[in-house]
Amino acid sequence: MEKLAPIALFTYNRPSETKQTIEALGRNYLAQDSELIIFSDGHKTPEDKIKVDAVRKYLRSIDYFKKIRIKESLANRGLAHSIISGVTEVIQEYGKIIVLEDDHITSQNFLDFMNKALDIFRDENLIKSINGYSPDIVNYLGQKDDIFLAKRPFPWGWGTWSKEWQPEKFHDHHMLQQALLEKVQLKKQLGNDLPRMIRRYLDKKNNSWYVRWVLQHYFNNKFSLFPKLSKVENVGFNNNGTHCGYINTYKHAFDYENKRSFHYTNDVRIFGNAKKKFLDYFSYKYRIFYRIMMLTTFSGRNTLRTEILRKTRF
Repeated sequence: MEKLAPIALFTYNRPSETKQTIEALGRNYLAQDSELIIFSDGHKTPEDKIKVDAVRKYLRSIDYFKKIRIKESLANRGLAHSIISGVTEVIQEYGKIIVLEDDHITSQNFLDFMNKALDIFRDENLIKSINGYSPDIVNYLGQKDDIFLAKRPFPWGWGTWSKEWQPEKFHDHHMLQQALLEKVQLKKQLGNDLPRMIRRYLDKKNNSWYVRWVLQHYFNNKFSLFPKLSKVENVGFNNNGTHCGYINTYKHAFDYENKRSFHYTNDVRIFGNAKKKFLDYFSYKYRIFYRIMMLTTFSGRNTLRTEILRKTRF
């Protein structure tokens, strides 16, 4: 294996989730050989400052890794600005990167999978990014390989190379306007939530770096590589996060096997039912359906849940 990719971790004001994230990452087989660069965003309010200070106090105590650098911002930069500028800084120095946020719990073999994939597919022009998280489509894939390729990346534990990271494209409004003109094709290839995400960004109702990253894959006709079994789960759906609510509608099959060797191939893509299932996770209809299911389960109203299941078709 080549020199390991640095890990960039973006944190804000969640001490508990940050601790879970770092402890899980520290249990990775390659943790002690990896460099961790932590970007700690500044507080928005006096109430946030207390939590940010608690996060930073914890960060200064960790020692799981070969080398740790902590970059503390005095101002609140926001997640999008932090990720775009932070990834740019690290990737210019190292040429490749693995990116996590403060609510991403990783399997023990997450760093093995990411580093090996970054090495193997470095010169593969069709692949723009590597994902650690994967939505659950295991039963729809029907092949023995440990990976699949899809047009849409995911923002929970990912990696890329300097040749694929184009920070100037995150400020290309023409790309966003062009995407809206192609919204039929956009929905077909990437999911029906994309046009609304783009409009909300253009209307300054969100500042999503992710939707712009998705479009860079789309307009460059590039793929994102996924593991069949997810190496990441998101624990941020407790209403403590800036961008997460209570219910995570993205189901996954977590990797408890923790094997360290993987069967990679660059010609396995998802088609048919597998592609449909993958895109279902980005469907508003599916998300509403799943939230109702979960809420009725939590409240014990099983009769209502059964009726919803009976009447809903996808």
